[in-house]
Amino acid sequence: MANPVLDLRILNIDILRTVEPKVNPECPGALYAPTAGIVSPYELAIAAAECAVSNGVELYRDFCVTGIDRDDDGFSLRAEDGRKITSKIIINAAGVHADIIARMIGDDSFGITPCKGEYVLLDSTQGGIVDATVFQCPSKMGKGVLITPTVHGNILIGPSAEDVEEKDDFATTDPGLWGIREVVLRSVPGYIIRDIITSFAGVRARSDRNDFILEHSAVDRRFIHAAGIESPGLTAAPAIAEHLAELVREALDGDMPLKENWNPGRDKPVRVKELDKEEYRNLVMKNPAYGRIVCRCETVSEGEIIDAIHAPAGARDIDGVKRRTRSGMGRCQGGFCGTKVLEILSRELGVPKTEITKRGGDSKILLEKTK
Repeated sequence: MANPVLDLRILNIDILRTVEPKVNPECPGALYAPTAGIVSPYELAIAAAECAVSNGVELYRDFCVTGIDRDDDGFSLRAEDGRKITSKIIINAAGVHADIIARMIGDDSFGITPCKGEYVLLDSTQGGIVDATVFQCPSKMGKGVLITPTVHGNILIGPSAEDVEEKDDFATTDPGLWGIREVVLRSVPGYIIRDIITSFAGVRARSDRNDFILEHSAVDRRFIHAAGIESPGLTAAPAIAEHLAELVREALDGDMPLKENWNPGRDKPVRVKELDKEEYRNLVMKNPAYGRIVCRCETVSEGEIIDAIHAPAGARDIDGVKRRTRSGMGRCQGGFCGTKVLEILSRELGVPKTEITKRGGDSKILLEKTK
């Protein structure tokens, strides 16, 4: 079957060097996909969540499912804190925990192995190393280590690929990070190690079927699996969503009327960094909070942080603000603005500063007041 991606072509080394001058000169050639693009994955997810909540979706935070009961009307999901949710349909999109959730209804049809991938992020001063995403040849563990620009002008390098035992193992390691460096230097010899501003890890959900699992559960057709979604899961997400909608329709025997006043969009968030002087002056005159710059590395104002907190599906912790506004994404990684963000979260949410976390759960930043 012919690949339907448009304009794919093989470049020899001479042409490759004109497209990406810093690629290793010993590289014999490359497969070039000029129609490919990049997105910010967390901003895409946040935008989708805001759109969903604006259209009536109820969002429950910190709801760790510990059990699922079934009856003729549907399901009852129990949380460890005693809360319950009832639903006619469950879509099991629990990532590395999808097999655990499935077993709560007696479905052991698949298993998930967590595969950890470590990344490093370079400062925006290194943003010109490559103009396109550069992959090496893939292996059985995935597409391999890449070097790519981000939508915000940084350079992202990774991931490694290591099967791990713990489903929530997000620790970075010296072997993992140095291994990334050694591999990527074969693609682009000139990147500068000292300009790394942060490193992090994610865990992919590798299923024992070696494929996406998009189907009704054999135990109960109202329980729908969206499991084992590895790369290219983000790219495939729109098509996956359409397929899941059809599975839901089948489970409900077609009784799934479309929402009549569905609004597919949302208002674009204010970004003072993108405004010209006149636009910025007018904005500050209307609301002085946009004139108080909290994050100097990324030029993020207090007004933008307040907007992020009070948006549909708004931020509740430091990392939530970070992903919505880029406060703390710069070279200092929140070293200067982090305490101010914490104060704003405490004030706007009406909770003590000691209750504000970095990323939810037990990731407390302040333990108690000393004086």
